[in-house]
Amino acid sequence: MNTVVREHRLPFLRQGLAMLLAFALIGGLQFFRFVLTPSLPRGVYLALAAGSGTVGNIISFCPPEAIGRELVIRRLVAPGTCPGGSVPLAKRIVAIAPWVCARPEGVRVDALLFPWPTLPPPLGLSRIDVCGPMPKDCLFVLGDSEGSIDSRVFGCIPISALKNRLIPLLTERGPS
Repeated sequence: MNTVVREHRLPFLRQGLAMLLAFALIGGLQFFRFVLTPSLPRGVYLALAAGSGTVGNIISFCPPEAIGRELVIRRLVAPGTCPGGSVPLAKRIVAIAPWVCARPEGVRVDALLFPWPTLPPPLGLSRIDVCGPMPKDCLFVLGDSEGSIDSRVFGCIPISALKNRLIPLLTERGPS
């Protein structure tokens, strides 16, 4: 059965690698974002202009400076060009200018409840502690994994922090 799965994925991998090579030759690597953390499917994403963000989009953004610094110190991300010295993070937009309320069981964002991330205690990262409407330029972002360091930890990010909209090209889950 494993052989069947491998043979089935082989054309996808060949096509994906050929597409990546073509993009790299035409436009260079600045159009790609490599996601290596478990917050989203690991792989290669096409990096487009961010715009103002849309619910459901995967985006890259600079985290708040203090969070970026902590992530680099704890070796959770590589050093980069964002304030705080981190690389941009990649998450999914779940709400824009939402009503947010931190509760014991998680964070309520508009009508949806998102459980707290399962972060190891040694990380020492706090959780947001707010209840009320967020500013108009506020994006609430989440990763796909249980242990994602996202808006449940650092709160909303301003639209001005957006770097790119990301389109999955070649990921461990296959194309979206």
